[in-house]
Amino acid sequence: SQQMGTLSIRSTPPGARIFLDAEDIGVTPQTLNVAAGEHQIVLIMEGYADISETVSVPVNRSVIFTKTMQPQTGEIEVTVNVPDASIFLDGALRGKSTAGRPFKISGVRVGEHKIKVTHPDYETHETAVHVAYNQTTHVHATLSGKPGKLLVTSAPSAQTRSALYSRAIE
Repeated sequence: SQQMGTLSIRSTPPGARIFLDAEDIGVTPQTLNVAAGEHQIVLIMEGYADISETVSVPVNRSVIFTKTMQPQTGEIEVTVNVPDASIFLDGALRGKSTAGRPFKISGVRVGEHKIKVTHPDYETHETAVHVAYNQTTHVHATLSGKPGKLLVTSAPSAQTRSALYSRAIE
């Protein structure tokens, strides 16, 4: 008869698909009796990096194989045409723009995200972006000035001020 051992396969988060010696045996967590010796374990979960390892199961022994799935991430580079604009990722402020220099957001989960760029003197720019594994997604935000906003700074002389004042009270 064949020598056996026990293999427990777990993942955080649970629900990763398990391939044991290239055979799909379901999802984590699982505990099963296996032939003693070397076994190839592959864990696959959407949005996470695959895990592939060899484990050795001794005769009449239990081996617990526990892995934390690492999220797949990419990065977003946001270039804004004006300085000091606020850059938001999924509603959270991530930083301020520097004109002409890309603003990098690293470690962004793979999938769909929202980028919003705001500045008090300009129209808000919003866009949906798709982040791919180990890739950089480029966002070019061109903010246009708000209509009807004119900023005038002047320092009239004392003579002009008194002339304006006397005219205003006539």
